[in-house]
Amino acid sequence: MTKAVTVLAGFLALATLSACAVEAPSPAKTGALPPVHLPPDASGSAYRALLAETPSQIGPLEATDVVSQLREAGARNLDWLDKINATRSPDRKLRLTGPDNRVGYPISAPKTYSPGILETEFAKLRPELPPQVWDVVFARTRPTSTPLEIDDASFVLISRRIDRLYQTAARWTLTLPHRGSYIHARKNDVRGYYFLVREADLEAKLDNFSALSPDDQARLSTWLRGLCFNGATATESACQSSLSSALRQNAVRAYFERHRAGGESAFNRLYRIQNPRREMRWTSNGPSESATLPFRDPQNDPIRDFLKLNIEDEWKWGDWKLQLEFLASAPVRVEFEPGVVPHVNGLGGNTITMDANAPIEEYEVQWTIRHEFGHVLGFPDCYVEFYDEENAQMTSYQIDTADLMCSRAGNLLEKHAQEMKRAYGTR
Repeated sequence: MTKAVTVLAGFLALATLSACAVEAPSPAKTGALPPVHLPPDASGSAYRALLAETPSQIGPLEATDVVSQLREAGARNLDWLDKINATRSPDRKLRLTGPDNRVGYPISAPKTYSPGILETEFAKLRPELPPQVWDVVFARTRPTSTPLEIDDASFVLISRRIDRLYQTAARWTLTLPHRGSYIHARKNDVRGYYFLVREADLEAKLDNFSALSPDDQARLSTWLRGLCFNGATATESACQSSLSSALRQNAVRAYFERHRAGGESAFNRLYRIQNPRREMRWTSNGPSESATLPFRDPQNDPIRDFLKLNIEDEWKWGDWKLQLEFLASAPVRVEFEPGVVPHVNGLGGNTITMDANAPIEEYEVQWTIRHEFGHVLGFPDCYVEFYDEENAQMTSYQIDTADLMCSRAGNLLEKHAQEMKRAYGTR
């Protein structure tokens, strides 16, 4: 490996601090889930905060290393934005995130990244950078409190593109020390199950597999191998051998049925509430239902309003809604620490920790408290990330980019209300 690989030794202690915010479970108990839990679409500010937690373990910046170059340039881009915003009123501040520019990585179009991919993307961006942006962000010219001759809208657009490269470079830095865990995490790749159960006329195609076109055979074979690999003890070679045998014996449908349960189990783990809260109260009144959760009173009106408005606005569907009951003493609470990456101390945990430096009026902060509260209720993150040894790259995707627990592009869906009723309304 290159020097760029020698980063973040000992980062496991930091694994609990993530914007999706759950404690890293024991690999022996969970199938070695990766230790970095920032979602693939986390903001550049979240990565900057996480990298700042362990500056001595990141490794020196190298002028010839594209990952290091983009890491440094991206941080300068964010610092410049902070300098500009420090001189502006709240209504004129420049924002890189917002409800209208949320980016997701759907299961049908995963995000892949590596130093080579970063180099290619940077080569595309370089000719499109205005000279003044290049000078400040990459040539280290002293930044000003204005975007120079660039209008605000154009500056934000180019700044977002730089920030996305920064996010990817930072993520590569953070995940690389745990490549072994990410190799193992490929067993969590549920694309085989996901696409097979959605395939039209699947049973007929499996029964007549040899009559399918070569393209269809290749596509379905990839998914079938992945379905087998979801099994707890399955290996890649064993899955390939099993599929080859099924093909020879014209028993592809039986192969699918034999391995379907493993894929279904891996998929369901991404959506089922874990460690449900004992103090949750469920009330039914005709067609209307509600869940009430005691929440420690923050003794601060703006914070109380921030919690109530965002959490209760998000966690409702149809005739169901969730309500917070603010009490002087309750297990669930919110804390604010400067510079921290927002997180919850485990699925079904009691403490939401937010960044005290991030204004609660910002969209990113409001989305984050809605998502983190989902972890308090016991919902896991529903994105998948693993290291692809064959292509020497990371692959990540969000099962459903419309889902609040999968993606920053998502919101609460009907299935969340249904899962809440399953976990809490039938006790």
